[in-house]
Amino acid sequence: MAEAFNLPVVSHLLPEIHVLLIAAAPNGLTVEYMPWSLRLYEEAPVVERGELGVPRKPGLGLRFDRDVLQHYGVHRQDAPSRDR
Repeated sequence: MAEAFNLPVVSHLLPEIHVLLIAAAPNGLTVEYMPWSLRLYEEAPVVERGELGVPRKPGLGLRFDRDVLQHYGVHRQDAPSRDR
């Protein structure tokens, strides 16, 4: 809808994901940069000359840093079965 009215699009939160969306949108303007979330990844997008780099790997181009996840207590837990 913003593109139809020639309005810019600006993201909020999750810069590591939104950088891809804003880069793909013809009316994409800026990505809100919050570096606190980027430490969760092995290779997070890098800021160069005021621009957040777009990952070049497949998908989102991100891989979680398992050591960081372990440090903050993130763990996998399967949902209980719904079998009756």
